[in-house]
Amino acid sequence: MKHGLKVVGLLCAMFATGAVWAQDDGDEAGAADVTHALSGRPWYVSGMFSYVDSDSDRGTKGGLGGIVSVGKKVTWGLTLELTGYYSVADAKHDGGSADLYAYGASALFFPSKTIPNAYGVVSLMKGHTSNLPGPRDSFASTVFDVGVGYLQPITTHMLLRAEARYRTDDKGATPTGAKSTTSNFAEGVYSVGLLFPFGGGATQAGSADEAATAVVDTESADDDNDGVSNDKDQCPGSPAGAVDENGCPTGDSSAATDGDSAAPAADDGAAPTDSSGDSGSATPCRTPDAGEQVDENGCAVDGAAPPQ
Repeated sequence: MKHGLKVVGLLCAMFATGAVWAQDDGDEAGAADVTHALSGRPWYVSGMFSYVDSDSDRGTKGGLGGIVSVGKKVTWGLTLELTGYYSVADAKHDGGSADLYAYGASALFFPSKTIPNAYGVVSLMKGHTSNLPGPRDSFASTVFDVGVGYLQPITTHMLLRAEARYRTDDKGATPTGAKSTTSNFAEGVYSVGLLFPFGGGATQAGSADEAATAVVDTESADDDNDGVSNDKDQCPGSPAGAVDENGCPTGDSSAATDGDSAAPAADDGAAPTDSSGDSGSATPCRTPDAGEQVDENGCAVDGAAPPQ
């Protein structure tokens, strides 16, 4: 019972602290992606130091050890991992020490997007104990863990991992331990360590990949800022100011006499002559010099004979 109460108390403290961490991280731009429990990466390795609050029936003091895991995020709210632990605990009376280890699988559940880095964990492992005080000093067992944890981003490639677990170690029907009156142990396990995610990261907004695939709207763009979009501007490069609907300067008395002229002429006497330009072309349109040939749009004809 006391182990269960300790785990529940630590659970409440971790969730409360996690909420504060989540708020603080919102003010730290670029530190890590705290909106996703594993920073958008599907794989990770993790190592933690552990303290085991040993069951009094074991006949040992509190144990020290570690947990190593390799995991993969399956969905946003579910991660699976292969895991194993080792711990050593000194005997209370005869001066020896017991060795405990186990290996198996765990599932991590991330239930809340409000606190995305808080999770619940369940584990099922095959355990082995040796040198335990009592009539059965060595035996195999089935180990079951249930608990809670929190991942606190330190960088995008490293997270602090903290857990509190309630562990049952069931060794079968034969009683064992210092008192030889029970067939299973119940213990609290408290762990802290580091988690290193790896693999493909989530693409962030504004990234190079997104920019490379961006579609540029060339039709509505206005490169010369004269108020006429590029697809309608027959006089590109005209300065901002008084331009007509074709993007050409207005009010110029030297404009070509052709009613469809899109560019002004530099001389009152210049009139449209034979054109070598494409009447459907929007660009280029060069303002003619005095006496220079112009096409039907009033644009200077490049390559025409010079005026006599």
